[in-house]
Amino acid sequence: EALLIDKNDFTSQTSQRSSKMLHGGIRYLENFDFQLVYEALHEKIFWTKLLPHLVREAPFILPVYNDSKHSLPFVKIGMWLYDFLSGFKNSPHQILSKSEVLKKAPGLNSKNLKGAGLYYDAIMDDAKITLEVIYDSLIPNKNEALNYHEILSVKERKDGLKVLLIKDIMKSQEVEVTCKHIIFSLG
Repeated sequence: EALLIDKNDFTSQTSQRSSKMLHGGIRYLENFDFQLVYEALHEKIFWTKLLPHLVREAPFILPVYNDSKHSLPFVKIGMWLYDFLSGFKNSPHQILSKSEVLKKAPGLNSKNLKGAGLYYDAIMDDAKITLEVIYDSLIPNKNEALNYHEILSVKERKDGLKVLLIKDIMKSQEVEVTCKHIIFSLG
């Protein structure tokens, strides 16, 4: 049995600052952190299968210019390695010509553009995932989740139980709750 208490909305702090990317592991290839990329890709594949209504693959374009740190052939090798580390379960990458890039991303600066790599990562609806996890925990158990509540005080009884005084912010009502363990997660 558990009680989740949030002074605000359950996802108010998480979703406001999120990029919505599930992992974004391609950037770690440059550091030769293949294990991290492998894990990120396989976790991405897992989540896209588990929650297809909340996590989906999305294309990302990595433009290459004349003065870019990496050449187009280098990017192609990196993208192939990215697909390889996914067990080729990722949507396959593409190498795009300058004109193909500008068709897909017309607002991109075309000056000195040589082409681009197009690869797939995952984006998610983190607020809905958070709510789904909370709802799933409520159904089979005797758990509760209260948002717009705040803990006013915590007292320990002689038997080891804790007594929380909680205020419903919306109704300005107070209630006492008894529990065995408390976990504070503060932002």
